[in-house]
Amino acid sequence: MSGTKRPASSLEIDSSSNGNLEVTSSSSNPNIVRRHRAQLEDVKRRNPHLGIIINPNRPSTTFNIYKAILRHPNLFFQFTLRLPPATLLDLYAIDKEFHYRFNKHGVSLIHDFAKYHAPDAAYVFTWTLWPNLCISDPSLKPMDRRSHLSRDIPSLRWTKLVIFRDRIVRHILTLLALEGHRVPRATGRALMKLWLLMETKTQAARVKLVRNPAVLADEDILLLHLFLTKLDMRFSDPVQGRGMGELSHMLLCQRNLIPLRDVLAGKTRLDFDNSTDLARRTYLTGWFDRAFVPWIDDELENGVPESEWALMNREYWDDEGRPMEFAIDLVGMEGVRRGLNVHRWALSFLTYGYVDLEKGKNVGIVRKYRGIRRPVDVEETRLQEEEIHSLIDRLDELSTAN
Repeated sequence: MSGTKRPASSLEIDSSSNGNLEVTSSSSNPNIVRRHRAQLEDVKRRNPHLGIIINPNRPSTTFNIYKAILRHPNLFFQFTLRLPPATLLDLYAIDKEFHYRFNKHGVSLIHDFAKYHAPDAAYVFTWTLWPNLCISDPSLKPMDRRSHLSRDIPSLRWTKLVIFRDRIVRHILTLLALEGHRVPRATGRALMKLWLLMETKTQAARVKLVRNPAVLADEDILLLHLFLTKLDMRFSDPVQGRGMGELSHMLLCQRNLIPLRDVLAGKTRLDFDNSTDLARRTYLTGWFDRAFVPWIDDELENGVPESEWALMNREYWDDEGRPMEFAIDLVGMEGVRRGLNVHRWALSFLTYGYVDLEKGKNVGIVRKYRGIRRPVDVEETRLQEEEIHSLIDRLDELSTAN
């Protein structure tokens, strides 16, 4: 039919000439090539073997560094370990290729990721203690040679638990250091072990954990006593303190260390009313001096329902559970049972972090300035004893001369 537009596939291209395109057609109809003129002019060469017209000006596939890292056998693991926890969860949720490769090496990646970001917490809060945070292996590897069952592996929720608890413990120790109460570096792991003991629900399980030297070593018991001493000093400070020494014991008798962190950070303000409520929910009635607080047994007076009395002092934190010892008290009892003579370390606990015995000077204070992310050590600005005596002698000389 005259005037019909035909596609470029019906055109014969003669590439024998030097860059000159000759368009021919076997039909007598007019050759209408305006629609394909731009494409035909871009043709520079032709593959005679495949019969495919190749356009060299066609943009090539751009290099994607993210995909290249994912497909590299070594860089993928190092890249994944160094991701922030929130970014890891986002990539696992939205990227199919990352999701697939992460599942392929799930066990090793999850273990290494937890150890990289929170090594002590990953060791103390092992995933075998939280079966509810485990999932079936996505790679369907069998469990104990039973091909019909896939093994259980830790999930990303376990890594979130580990990293969160590590941050809580570090925050507590940082808040103490900012008030001048330093502790050894290993105190963080000992405090995590105390947290593990605090959330154990039965008396028998707590006793087994405490008496196992592989779980709670002698050094851990001494470090926990040092931490308790520093905490008492913090709360009983005449200027910065917000309570008394017994407050630290009550906060360490809870199910976790979050209430302690909130009080130290100022997120929870303790007054007489909420302190009484917390004490009533923590201790049995025998702990109170009813001659001093006769209203402690009256549900209407203290404002706490009787079903919530002393829940922290009972197994499974249930009002019908049997009484059980507090975790911090079991640590003290175990120190006595092992014959550690903790009382001989009392003076060392008090002076630790304040005096440099080698130099004979006070240790620099810790301050967190605005605009600086981490706390820094500041050189001691208080005058030493010999400097004070020299100034007094100088003043005496000046007064005598006058």
